[in-house]
Amino acid sequence: FCEQYGTGMATASCWTESWPLFKDELKSAAGLNKFCGRLGDPGEVSRCYSGAFYVITPQLNFDPERISPFCASLSRPRAEQCFANAASRMIETDYRNIKLATSLCTNAKPASAKDACFNELIVYAPFAFQPNGKEFNELCNGLPEEWRDKCLRTAGPWPER
Repeated sequence: FCEQYGTGMATASCWTESWPLFKDELKSAAGLNKFCGRLGDPGEVSRCYSGAFYVITPQLNFDPERISPFCASLSRPRAEQCFANAASRMIETDYRNIKLATSLCTNAKPASAKDACFNELIVYAPFAFQPNGKEFNELCNGLPEEWRDKCLRTAGPWPER
């Protein structure tokens, strides 16, 4: 069906939005790799994985105990992307998931996945929440010390233009 759009973004968008037809396959690393690998273009493949992680996270009930092994089953750099995207998706859905998201990052393996996950939360904090607001501070202050300081610095002050 999607091939009628030729190549490029239209075809890739059609394909990535067809995930409900493949939801059982997307529950495994092999199935997800086959699904997204079909696109070919590296940028579209990466976008496909991001979209898949966005929908897989709620399918796994935002549960770090279920998300962690799924993400860890992927090869690099997809494992890192999975942990990072899942953590930000948890918070995007409900700020009350901050502790779940930080728990996911804390327990992410390998270490590069932990770094990617916390970096994602640091980038996400001022985007999702009012800098220095209640939720922003809850997120930043819930991170391990080295990440907490980086996160709190994203609140500003912003350079004048």
